[in-house]
Amino acid sequence: MSFKNNLNSDLIVTYEPINLPSGVDSIIKLKLNYWKGSNFHLCINRNYNKLSNIPFSKYNLNLFQLKYPTYSELRSNKNKYYSIFFSQLYFILNFLSLLKYYKKNKFNRVFIHSGGWPVIGNCFLNLLISILFNKKIALIIHNYPNYDKENNIFYKIQKKLIPILNIKLITVSKNCALELNSFFKDKKNFLVIPNSVKDPKIGYPKNKNKIFTLIYVGELSKRKGLEVLFKSLNLLKIRIKIIIIGSGEPKYESYIKKKYKILNHEINFISFSDQVPKFIYSSDILILPSISHESFGLVLIEAMSCKTPIIASQTGGITNLLRNNKDALTFKNDNYQELLNKIEVLMYNDALKKRLVDNAYRKYKHLYSDTVMVNKYINFDDFS
Repeated sequence: MSFKNNLNSDLIVTYEPINLPSGVDSIIKLKLNYWKGSNFHLCINRNYNKLSNIPFSKYNLNLFQLKYPTYSELRSNKNKYYSIFFSQLYFILNFLSLLKYYKKNKFNRVFIHSGGWPVIGNCFLNLLISILFNKKIALIIHNYPNYDKENNIFYKIQKKLIPILNIKLITVSKNCALELNSFFKDKKNFLVIPNSVKDPKIGYPKNKNKIFTLIYVGELSKRKGLEVLFKSLNLLKIRIKIIIIGSGEPKYESYIKKKYKILNHEINFISFSDQVPKFIYSSDILILPSISHESFGLVLIEAMSCKTPIIASQTGGITNLLRNNKDALTFKNDNYQELLNKIEVLMYNDALKKRLVDNAYRKYKHLYSDTVMVNKYINFDDFS
């Protein structure tokens, strides 16, 4: 299925300073896949390393990539003054080159996909230039605000500018919108468009695994609750298989891998896979034990579409997405004993598993399928 767009040219902006799992890229690819009839432009940062994931030949897509790194991409340098000086210089150079690109191309709308708040990198650059050119701007915020950056210059500028400008604010969950509304006072100007995934259309029913298999997919970081999962698995007496797909900051990734090696279970770490739906489909349970900053949880939608039972923590946007004992089992945030109990329940209750996955799949088709999400963006023309 494809959708027609009667506008001539749209700019999509994304920013990924490091190579970590992200739902932003998959959402952009879905938009490009279904959004026909428009001349698209994609603006990315210099260190963006996921271009191989975007089939340019398939889309009517023009690429603009910043020539110079942004501050977030420079800050790994040990010399703080080097980072500050060159980030300011590169900001000016990137600004001027992007300014020329805007003058050359007449964009109808600018969709800025930011991984969080405040907006940084080339997302911030495009925000400023879009304002200068009086463009129709949709700012899509995919995660919670970073309260550690309240004294940040980006934070201060945006807190003053955005409430008084004609910028349409979009986020991925009601919970995330409530958090962000503490900064953006105009609640009428906030639209929630949940993320989605393409239906993998894998044949059903599933084959029974020889060994019970749990899967986690996502960033390897403390906020994702991998230590909570470890504590639960350390108490689980029956030996099972655990698949962990994802990567993270090298120091933490090394730490968590060493920690999991002592478990009396079969552990498989996979840094990256383009076959994630197949892994989820072939697993008995998907677990998302996040403890903070989980605005949506795209992997939960993937599990719904694959008819794989879900166990997830009661935090952030997960609480908007799942209903305990109806389409998933949920546990109190950071409660490893309750997580263990939920795992044991699903290991032995096939009737419950079937009821959960059937309800979850119906919810996915009705609310979170790719066509539902893209249609909301395409029909979104209210920038007033």
